[in-house]
Amino acid sequence: MRQCDVICTIPTSPEYPIVNISHAVGIVCYELAHLPRGDYITASRREMDALYDHIDEFLDLVDHHEYKRANTLTMMRRIFGRTLLTGREVSTLHGLIRRAEWHINEGKESERDDSATGLE
Repeated sequence: MRQCDVICTIPTSPEYPIVNISHAVGIVCYELAHLPRGDYITASRREMDALYDHIDEFLDLVDHHEYKRANTLTMMRRIFGRTLLTGREVSTLHGLIRRAEWHINEGKESERDDSATGLE
């Protein structure tokens, strides 16, 4: 109990003051679901536009078919528009895309090195 961040109690009958752990979890989840949601700041239009531009550049890198480009970008805007991302979430997506780009570029460098040395 010393390691717990929050401790709560669930009122029970004095005749049987024990609650099964699965029931306790269900009760706590039920109560938490009815709490008002806190406010959080969503990503700005500028942050979202930068993400969409990054996705567009990524589509170039992965040789996404040009005839699918507009539709794919529209789908990305719809998906991410519904999620109401925070600035931190947008930043995390940028990081994931950059990591994928790095791995893709490393693979291309490796292929170039292999073909230059005659290894395949």
